[in-house]
Amino acid sequence: MIDPATRQDVASADPNQLERWLTNLHRSLFLGDGGRIAMATGAAVTLVARRMGGWRHWFAPLRGSLAGRLHVEIARIAVFGLILSSTTALWMTASTFGLLPDGGAMPAVPAEVSGETGIALDQMVTLRQTPVAELSAEA
Repeated sequence: MIDPATRQDVASADPNQLERWLTNLHRSLFLGDGGRIAMATGAAVTLVARRMGGWRHWFAPLRGSLAGRLHVEIARIAVFGLILSSTTALWMTASTFGLLPDGGAMPAVPAEVSGETGIALDQMVTLRQTPVAELSAEA
């Protein structure tokens, strides 16, 4: 955050890094659309548990064709990703509904801020000197 009257930095406008990290992990495992597809596929692991006769039999010896056994073995491993995704989803939900302490809230405006507004954009030296190509929407 910048005080428009003095053009000085007064606080960081960056969101909580842990929350951003958890959101990206939960939504796509940091892999974009491929990660989203992987997460959707992981949801099918529940069907494997049903085929095996419940979670207690998850690691029981498999019976059936090679293709069926291979399919279940892959799903047994994928369940760990599903558990990770579920955990991050619960964390994000609890944070959204205020069930967790909010350490990432925006800082209060410091007392030394002038409170003045209305400076023209072309009078901001840093903004004039920064090429548009260097600006990023990720911040």
